[in-house]
Amino acid sequence: MLSAGSVRNSEAGFTLLEMMVVLAILALALTVVPVHLMNATGGQALKSDVRMLISALNYARTKAISSNMPVALALDRENMRLTINGAQQIGSLSKTTTLDIAGQSPQVGTPTIVRFYPEGGSSGGELFLSYERDEYRVSVNWLTGAVSSIRK
Repeated sequence: MLSAGSVRNSEAGFTLLEMMVVLAILALALTVVPVHLMNATGGQALKSDVRMLISALNYARTKAISSNMPVALALDRENMRLTINGAQQIGSLSKTTTLDIAGQSPQVGTPTIVRFYPEGGSSGGELFLSYERDEYRVSVNWLTGAVSSIRK
């Protein structure tokens, strides 16, 4: 036999305390998650920019070899644009990404140029793309024109 205090009503809902705990957890999640999503967006833009730069460098190398003429890839740090021979825009980088070139100080209005030659070689160099604490080094081999990247 059950006592009157031990019988539980099957239509009972959530208590006020349970609802308050759930709302507190939701409020905490809504304050933390957007901050992480914004940081993830910048990190994704950096990865996309690295892929874009590598593709542009490989395209310029392939174009130089196939056309049997030198090709210059210009990197405009001010507008974050990538152009071939100063005329054909082939891409742009995110404004959140920082672009640095090894051995060069930033000069306003002067694009950095990586040249590729018909025999496959290049002027070479190292480019650094970063966002906050994330950084990638993109290297162009002067002898072979091969492009490689590494996350630092």
